[in-house]
Amino acid sequence: MFTAAIKTMTRILLAIGVTALIAMMFLTAFDVVMRYIFNQPVRGALEVVEYLMAVFVSFSIAWCADQKGHVAVDLVMGRFPLRVQAFFNLITTIVTMLFVSLITWQNILFIKDVYASKLTSAVLRIPVYPFSVTVALGFGLFSLILLIHTFELLSEVRKK
Repeated sequence: MFTAAIKTMTRILLAIGVTALIAMMFLTAFDVVMRYIFNQPVRGALEVVEYLMAVFVSFSIAWCADQKGHVAVDLVMGRFPLRVQAFFNLITTIVTMLFVSLITWQNILFIKDVYASKLTSAVLRIPVYPFSVTVALGFGLFSLILLIHTFELLSEVRKK
């Protein structure tokens, strides 16, 4: 049930991330047209694209982890027995989970600081803290997916 809930949340965040990517694409194209044809660039387009990039990357990274789509090079590991490969995959997943959890925790602390400072973007005065929340949410979900992968790898190591 926990795994199903995490996977559902991952798909929801992916849909939001893809929507942010589409919005970035259209906003950038519109800004280019306005800049070079009408000599009137879209005010604050760069800021909005930067914020949408934070949403897209942080919400998509969890889905990529769920699909096990991150880059892996197994030039050396492919030569070891399957049990050794599974053990090293387990260790790598645990270390990655700890690192991503640390990023999540530090980002939560950062949200408090940014919210207290009332930091905004330069041109449009968009508050920064909601986008820091998206990064913490995306990486928190990434951590939970790595936790699920850890348990899967533990059972795989025991079988082999």
